[in-house]
Amino acid sequence: MKIKFHPTQAYAKDTGLVIVLILLLIAYWKGDLFFILPAIGTLLVAMTVPIVLQPLAVIWYYASTALGSVTNRIVLTVIYWGVLTPVGMVRRWLGFDPMKRKIWKNGTHSVFAERNHIFKSDDLKMPY
Repeated sequence: MKIKFHPTQAYAKDTGLVIVLILLLIAYWKGDLFFILPAIGTLLVAMTVPIVLQPLAVIWYYASTALGSVTNRIVLTVIYWGVLTPVGMVRRWLGFDPMKRKIWKNGTHSVFAERNHIFKSDDLKMPY
């Protein structure tokens, strides 16, 4: 079930300012002053009657949600396969075993550290 989005006046104004920023960046990159006039017009509308921009705010909301969903998956996949997997493989090849799985599988005793300690109030003053 899809939830219908109802933009507030502040969200419509923010959407107008994003459109202004995009138009100004296009004008800067292309070196074309044609995009300055629509940017100024959009800025005036966003500052005076942002309710006019509500249909664009709805479009911007759904487009940014879809773009964010795709971008998150791409970035997290790149980080996983580009950083975490090589680090894990190198650690495995170097023989790191922080969980002591080899000792645990081969031995009959526990690999957990025994802590026969009676805690006092002084132990909680500086726990780290």
